[in-house]
Formats: sequence, structure tokens, C-alpha cells
Amino acid sequence: MEFTIMEDNKRNVGRPPKGAEKRSHKVTVAFNDYEYEMMLVLAERAGLRPADWCRKTALKTRLREALTAEERQLLKDLYKLGTNVNRLLRLMYARSDWRYDSEIEQMLKDHKQIKDYFMEILSHGR
Repeated sequence: MEFTIMEDNKRNVGRPPKGAEKRSHKVTVAFNDYEYEMMLVLAERAGLRPADWCRKTALKTRLREALTAEERQLLKDLYKLGTNVNRLLRLMYARSDWRYDSEIEQMLKDHKQIKDYFMEILSHGR
């Protein structure tokens, strides 16, 4: 009797790897009926499975950071300051009183600089 030793020539069986790292973290998301139907329609239009559409949408959407309590208070104070400056200007123009013109001009510049800072934060984030 003769025995032959055959080398192990196993072939990989099954689906080839996708190339991306295996996804092991799951997130549960709840939709109301309208949101769920809308998500299904958008996923179908994009030619994606709902889970893939949700993942791609979540990763490409850029959300702004929320303002801190201090920043919200500063924004409220800035609005109030702007209102007060406008009242002072109207009163000055009505009385033709220009004694505080340079101080108010500086205040307006400061106000604009602070406002521009907040507008930058609100439109682009930090």
C-alpha cells in the first residue's frame, strides 16, 4: 500500500473581504412614521440600503457645536447693547448733540467686532 501526503491547498470560501474594517459598533435610532418613510425613500433614491444611507448621511453632515451658556448670555447682552446704541444714536440725531460722537463711534466698532465674531461661530463653528 502506498500513501501520499497531499499539501493543504484550501481555497478561501465565501465572500471576499470588503477592504474596510469590520463594523462592530451599533447605534439604535428611532424614527416616527413620517421620518421612517422619508428615510426609506431617500435611501432608495440614493440606491443604498437604509443602514448604509443613515451611516453615510451621519458621517457627511456637519453639525455646529452648541453655544455654551456663557456664549448664549453674551449674545443676548450683545443684542441688548445694540438696541441701546441705536436708541442713543436716534436721540443724538434728533437733538443734534454730537458731544459723544467719538465714544459712540468706538462703541459701534467694538459692537461690530463682537457681532462678527459670533456670526463666524454661528455660521462655521469654532
